[in-house]
Amino acid sequence: MLDDVVADYAQFLFRGGSPWGDSAELINALVDQNPRLKRALRKSWALTWRWRHLTPTSNHTPTPLAVFQAMVTVALHWNWPRFAAMLLLMFSGLLRVGESLGTLVEDLSFARPPAAVPHTLLYVRLRTPKTRMTWARRQHARIDEQLCVHFLQLLVAALPSRQRLWTLGYNEFVKRHRIILRVLGIPVEGPMAITPASHRAGGATFYYQLYEDIPWLAWRGRWATTKSLEHYIQEIAAINLWAHVDAMATARIERLAKASEDALRCYFS
Repeated sequence: MLDDVVADYAQFLFRGGSPWGDSAELINALVDQNPRLKRALRKSWALTWRWRHLTPTSNHTPTPLAVFQAMVTVALHWNWPRFAAMLLLMFSGLLRVGESLGTLVEDLSFARPPAAVPHTLLYVRLRTPKTRMTWARRQHARIDEQLCVHFLQLLVAALPSRQRLWTLGYNEFVKRHRIILRVLGIPVEGPMAITPASHRAGGATFYYQLYEDIPWLAWRGRWATTKSLEHYIQEIAAINLWAHVDAMATARIERLAKASEDALRCYFS
């Protein structure tokens, strides 16, 4: 009974934006008063450790919009459409790396909403969302950008429904990710490095600058609390990245970024 009460209170703290340490301190205080409770609070401890796992230990440098667009252009130029699809899911859909790489073709649903929204929407079912233990067990992501939706719709049209959208594994994805970044002149090592996890942070920062609507962004990105979201919205970090990129690389990125819409629109033409 006590374990259930403490676990419920930990959930209350989590949703209220408190740090995970508040839950740990409460459990430790109870055990200090009555050592026999150490084994009786397993549910509470399990929940607290999951909470800690969900809390970012360091901030990811967010991918600037231009870098994301340039990466998409290069990927399509090199005939890596599935790699480009992963970038679209992470940045535009705000998917985590593991969620994107684990997506099956059948997880993508293209829906024409009521007349009030005169375009096709993409819903992505998430099979093992990271927050399934502390938030909704069944979660989905949504992409509205029509070029992205159209590209993904054409990409999966002839693919087997049970096939993964990315079939080459995590290591190959990271390898190709680093190759493209090096071509663009973007850091792949150090505090300003762009990593696969940077795209979700970049998407969050981009959408915040676009709409300045924290509740909407928290819902769209499936952040259970706005405090968790704060780790991802880093406007200054996105700007500071350019100080680590030389002028020639910056000009190249800008040219490739401007070509991304045509690359997505014409790839299957």
